[in-house]
Amino acid sequence: MGTLEKDLIKITHGSVTKGPAFFSCCSVRLGFIFAHIIDYKKTPKIIDCKNTFTMYKTTDEDVTFNYFEHYDNLDNVTYNEKTLKDLNNMKYSKNFWNNAFYIYKNIKFQLVTPIVNKYFTPSKQILKYLNNLVTKYNIDYDNTCCVFFRGLDKFTETRLCNYNEYESHINSVIAKNPNIKLLIQSDETQFIEYIRNKYPNNSFYFKNEIRHLKKSRTLVEKHFGNIDYYQMNFLAIILLMSKCNYVICNGGTNVSLWIALYRGHCNNFIQYFNGKWY
Repeated sequence: MGTLEKDLIKITHGSVTKGPAFFSCCSVRLGFIFAHIIDYKKTPKIIDCKNTFTMYKTTDEDVTFNYFEHYDNLDNVTYNEKTLKDLNNMKYSKNFWNNAFYIYKNIKFQLVTPIVNKYFTPSKQILKYLNNLVTKYNIDYDNTCCVFFRGLDKFTETRLCNYNEYESHINSVIAKNPNIKLLIQSDETQFIEYIRNKYPNNSFYFKNEIRHLKKSRTLVEKHFGNIDYYQMNFLAIILLMSKCNYVICNGGTNVSLWIALYRGHCNNFIQYFNGKWY
């Protein structure tokens, strides 16, 4: 998936055609950054991603900076002896992608967030997409609850809950805030329809900016063209969901993981994982 050198990381995860999805590549990139910090006690000077994110490009160029600000333009991150030890002891630090199959509230965000900010700060184009979404859908973060379900082929990797299990958690949020709006996000059409039918007066979804399919054993990226444009919008949507007052999501997916990472904490964050809600 990648190699480490003194000042260089080369990521090859996602080098195959129709390979791993965007946020899987992000999680692998993050894990190799942590591995470099632990092994060399400093951040890398260069991260070569020419052989990753290949599902989202048609040339051999490194498209990382279409999505993220260049790390050279952002403040450096240093770890002292104690924080290096804490980082090394953190579960899944070097293989961070395994955190997708983990309970996110156990992530040590004080160690992770500075690196997320340096290497995954959204580009100006992504922030433009984000602002357009907020304006178009008149979103008030304080009064929005993100309801996210990653379905389709995800059942081959982790246990999925039934749609109706979301209801008690949604109802609990509504009881706390009757003005709450439910932002529904899913790759599975039936989930969007289910939540919309249950909460017709206070739910919405992004009708023209997302892609979803009827329940099947597949992946949305493998069924649609113009992937790079939609993925930029989807990164903006991840950022938007991370800013919502409440998040209800299923685990075992890199999308949910990155909602938590951009959030920087798990306050008002309700996660289903392996048969339980946390």
